[in-house]
Amino acid sequence: MEFRILGPVEVWSAGTQKRLRGVRNQRVLAVLLLEAGHTVAVSRLVDAVWGDDPPASAVKQVRNTISSLRALVGADRIVGDAAGYRIELADGELDARVFQAGAAQAAEYASAGDLMQAAGTLADALALWRGRALAGLDSQVIEAAADAWEERRAAARETLSEYELALGRHAAVLPGLMELVAEHPLREKPVSQLMTALYRGGRQSEALALFTEFRGRLTGELGLNPSAELRELHQRILAEDLPAIQPAATGNDVMTRRAAGPMPAGQLETSTHRDDIHAVQPPQVRVHDEVLPARRRRLIAMGMAAIAATFAALAGTILAGGIIPGRFTSLTGIPAFGTSAVSCPARPDPGDRPLVSCDDVRFVADVTIPDGTTVRAGHTFAKTWEIQNTGLIRWQGRYLTRQGLLAGPGLCASVSQVAIPPTQPGQDVQLSVTFTAPSLPGSCRVDWKMTNGLGQLYFPDLGGLYVIVNVTG
Repeated sequence: MEFRILGPVEVWSAGTQKRLRGVRNQRVLAVLLLEAGHTVAVSRLVDAVWGDDPPASAVKQVRNTISSLRALVGADRIVGDAAGYRIELADGELDARVFQAGAAQAAEYASAGDLMQAAGTLADALALWRGRALAGLDSQVIEAAADAWEERRAAARETLSEYELALGRHAAVLPGLMELVAEHPLREKPVSQLMTALYRGGRQSEALALFTEFRGRLTGELGLNPSAELRELHQRILAEDLPAIQPAATGNDVMTRRAAGPMPAGQLETSTHRDDIHAVQPPQVRVHDEVLPARRRRLIAMGMAAIAATFAALAGTILAGGIIPGRFTSLTGIPAFGTSAVSCPARPDPGDRPLVSCDDVRFVADVTIPDGTTVRAGHTFAKTWEIQNTGLIRWQGRYLTRQGLLAGPGLCASVSQVAIPPTQPGQDVQLSVTFTAPSLPGSCRVDWKMTNGLGQLYFPDLGGLYVIVNVTG
């Protein structure tokens, strides 16, 4: 059995997601998983569910919730005593522990001087994330824990960028760094790393512009100046005094390796007690029939128009009418061939304008649940589509995003986004989404489109993917 908290709370068994009904069940299970192996007081579970205003029956309702969870995950897993309840997990069953163990093993590789193995191992660990930790649970107790996990994630992403930069992979690291700076606009380390990557990629002016923007933001919001280290980096870039690093490998960077599938479990194992790492393989996403860990690195809405404008300026682009002409920013796409001046293939309909020049997609097939399939009310089913990258742009940091309401009477319920794994031009990718049919008979249609982390549509003029099922009682 697998338990996942690096994203929405999920429980999986034998490749099938178990239905975790109700917010109360999700909150109680989340707290138990956060303290796995340790007893959690009933009073803390009450706080997690109701905060400062619990009902008189709160303790009884928590006990009823525990009974419901035992039926879901097994009575022997959740142990109760006079002090409270604890959940017992086997090694490798909780994605957060797998992530921690992977980060620790990556650090060991780095200490031994094997940066290539360190980068691959840490990238595999980060691939376990499906969005914000414990997403959708707005309890104060849980949000505090989620913030702590998000800090661990950000630190790991910074560390991975350090490994990649040390290996000379400044081009491969740009997309992740741009996302990280967008999510944490006042965090200095990723700004320093992005400046370095831009400069080594021959984009000195953009690196200098990034420093200017960050300094203004830091001064304006916090009344602080950049650190001496960042100011020194700025001066070295200005003087063109930053040494270049040649890539350690060609065509085998971590981003490329991710598209080929996860590392074998044997390469992920570590010797730490109950945090021993075993591969947790989310089954939702497949590339060429190889299971990939689903990645969902959601960009937080920046909240500041200046930041979005800055990134557009950094990339030398102009956002106009949904088109990004000229050079491509990694917030939307990466030229697979490393150049910014190309001739794009003609599109079948010249009126279809993608967000990124030379980007294109083709629907290949409904792999499962053809349109018009009949499903029973309240039952869970998985729809799989196969699409092909028919453009010249390598897909990175993209999502299949649901359009319209997530749930309601007569609607098929599902997650709001599914990560699209890195996909090279000409490559096919299969994307799956798990749905729960409504409780009432009828029909249900759900539409999906490809977006970036900011919700921008890559193909605004195309119809997108959809599922249509008939629901019977």
